[in-house]
Amino acid sequence: FNMYGGTFTGNSTTTTNGGAIYSMGNFNLYGGTISGNTAANDAGGVYNCGVFRMYGGIISNNTSRWGAGLYNSSSNNANTIIYGGTISNNTASENGGAIFVQNGSVMIEQAVITGNKANGTGDDSGLGGGIHVANGTLTFKSGEVSSNTANKSGGGINAANGTVNISGGQIKNNRANNWGGGARSSAGTFNMTGGEITGNTAGNGGGGADFSGSATASFTNTIISGNASQGTGDKAGGIQNGTNLTLGTGVVIENNTAANNAGGIE
Repeated sequence: FNMYGGTFTGNSTTTTNGGAIYSMGNFNLYGGTISGNTAANDAGGVYNCGVFRMYGGIISNNTSRWGAGLYNSSSNNANTIIYGGTISNNTASENGGAIFVQNGSVMIEQAVITGNKANGTGDDSGLGGGIHVANGTLTFKSGEVSSNTANKSGGGINAANGTVNISGGQIKNNRANNWGGGARSSAGTFNMTGGEITGNTAGNGGGGADFSGSATASFTNTIISGNASQGTGDKAGGIQNGTNLTLGTGVVIENNTAANNAGGIE
């Protein structure tokens, strides 16, 4: 269906997914507001297991355990394409404050993802204040992931597996109370060929980004600037690297700070 205006608010599902909308086909969002909805499990806002295109509108202030604003389902055919609009101030009690990528693909261009939270406290929880990638592919071309908070790791973007490709835009002013204020990847592939990671903070290490486990990460033509880590010991302000990291041409790492060693990279 097509949504050009109007409001979904105060809707809920007490046992399953999709507090406001559960879409198995084609859903095109051009305008309007999806706000203040609740799901017991996934997607207080939009649960997608078909094709979801967002051209504008607002998805805000929704709550669920995973993917409070938008959940891209485990179906290999689940496909989300975001060309604009705002996903803001959603709260996940586990992972993925704004968006949870379970499988399939999510592409983001000219959108604002801001003020979302992943509040989980248990093991493998509190990840991805803005976006959490469990599997599948996230492609981020432009726009911003800003001012999101993860109780554990990946304040802006967290990848537990899958593929993250970033070619532009800004990951800025996010916070993780543990690792990876801007971004974190612990498995899969993380490629950044343009854009900025700026002004992010990690309570432990990797103010800009943190890479660990079996993750493979590469950067070209990217600015990593003004990030901070607050942990003691060797906890880098720019990039905390514990895995396979490649820095290519056009990478600028500047003005990052660490509480102890490794202001730029460790």
